[in-house]
Amino acid sequence: QLDGLKALMRPARSVARLIGLSGLGKSRLAFEALRPPPNGNTDAEQQAFNESVLYVRAAVGQQLALSFADLLRREKWQALLVVDDCEASLHQELTKIARHADSRFRLLTLDFDPVRNSYADQVVTLARTSTEVIRKIVEHAHPNLAKTDLDRVIRFSQGYPRIAVELGQAVLSGEESIAELNDYVLLKKLVWGRNGPNDIAHRVLRICSVFSSLGTEEEVEYQLEAAAILAAVSKHDFQDQIVRFSERGIIQRRGRFIRVEPLPVALRLASDWWKGRSPQDVRTLIGTTRPEMVENMCEQLRLLSHLDKAKAIAADLCGDSAPFGSAEVLNTETGSRCFRALVEVNPEATLQALERMFGGHSTEQLRGVDQGRREIVWALERLAFRREHFARAARLLLAFAAAEMERWSNN
Repeated sequence: QLDGLKALMRPARSVARLIGLSGLGKSRLAFEALRPPPNGNTDAEQQAFNESVLYVRAAVGQQLALSFADLLRREKWQALLVVDDCEASLHQELTKIARHADSRFRLLTLDFDPVRNSYADQVVTLARTSTEVIRKIVEHAHPNLAKTDLDRVIRFSQGYPRIAVELGQAVLSGEESIAELNDYVLLKKLVWGRNGPNDIAHRVLRICSVFSSLGTEEEVEYQLEAAAILAAVSKHDFQDQIVRFSERGIIQRRGRFIRVEPLPVALRLASDWWKGRSPQDVRTLIGTTRPEMVENMCEQLRLLSHLDKAKAIAADLCGDSAPFGSAEVLNTETGSRCFRALVEVNPEATLQALERMFGGHSTEQLRGVDQGRREIVWALERLAFRREHFARAARLLLAFAAAEMERWSNN
């Protein structure tokens, strides 16, 4: 993309536009394309590019950018005008000036709204950065980051360089969680662009963020219908907002399913939604929602283990008369999978629930735990990994081992 951007700016009176969501590195790409050649390098074209650059940030004032462009046209300066934060309407006005018969300058505009307009100029759309490039960026920005933390930062950033750098800083600063995006300005630009938030769009996006994925078509369309009810909007409005956020790149489609990305944005929106739910609300929701949707909800909740509200919800869901508080529910595929997700949210509460449900079982009784067995064992493995829970979890793990009835050799 670097060479492609340079090629677009070579012709006289050329007009190019670089667009992409905030955090993808548009300004950095433009800087690299127009920076001076390295010391000792005799790249005349690169030197000319650099010496001709004039930079204006449209957020300071659109009229200033237009006046500056008009001055370049009148004086016939052979400059390269770079206008950052340039919305589509301003780009079109600047294009008229740059392509005037008297003009000698070239124009490059940058914008964080990725929705393409109907102008016919050369457009470079910045996509997400590869994992390897993100790794190099974070290693350069935070050389002291441990490998395990580095891998986690890369996984959460999902191809957004700026988010990756900020998450790395959060780790080094000792923040409790890097799951959520705490940069409000970046969050606002990513989600809304220049349009302010509206209530329907906000409700739809929050509900979509509560699930790790949401079915929208064919045999899983019932998930979209259920989510629309949760968001208190019509199915038609819900679908319209999905289209809108898909165009912005905030909602990604995988076959018949959608999900909100990047993950820190989804988790910030999901945490806002969970904070407004009472324990009774959650119990009712779990009891009236299809099992596969509950599973996707718990999978997303698992990533919010730093929230006190999430811990309280997990504890309530594992109570004596709660949805995941009985041995019968845990001995099902869906129930055990949801429970395993809750283990990461509230280890102590889930361990107490396992002790209550299975601590007094005989070996013969434990052999009757079949459908949910594998997930329960995996949940105990996660609990036993923690120093403070090791002895209690290991005893239960030993009891299930004594009642082993699967024939896999690694058991």
